[in-house]
Amino acid sequence: IAHAVTQIGRIVGALKAYSHLDQSAARVTVDLHDGIELTLTLLNVALRDTVVERRFASLPPVSIFADELNQVWTNLIQNAVQAMDGKGTIIVETSLRESEHAVAVSIIDSGPGIDPEVLPRIFTPFFTTKQRGEGTGLGLGISRTIVEKHGGELTCETAPGRTAFTVTLPLPRRASRGGDASHGA
Repeated sequence: IAHAVTQIGRIVGALKAYSHLDQSAARVTVDLHDGIELTLTLLNVALRDTVVERRFASLPPVSIFADELNQVWTNLIQNAVQAMDGKGTIIVETSLRESEHAVAVSIIDSGPGIDPEVLPRIFTPFFTTKQRGEGTGLGLGISRTIVEKHGGELTCETAPGRTAFTVTLPLPRRASRGGDASHGA
């Protein structure tokens, strides 16, 4: 009972946080892991037969539209669960890409992979490989648009047993040591 009450409390807290995110139309500086954890909490029931591995790197705070990126995490994780028919492993991996002055979040599933003939169309609005009534074909297109709005990139690498959707987001430029970054110090 105590465990169930704790789980319900986490879900209610996540729902409250998620429902208030759209009230901020401005960028906020956040820890990306918080939004990912919020999304995983909300999708807890859908993930009940899925192993979720977190491979989180130490990341600096990022300036984002939090509600929009949480929608990206939701779309990518839901797609991963559906690709595996609800059973398998999802790895959520974050990394700092210092050479690119960016951070990356990868959602990796152990599903069958995406057919190479379909791959070029996966970000096309209204394109879906799901059965009628199971999807609109908008999730990946919307996700890519949101990521691009942040100045980032959404990519996919796929093979049988491993599909990875990676969101790369730029870090804000800061003045370099000893001078202004605009002077190429």
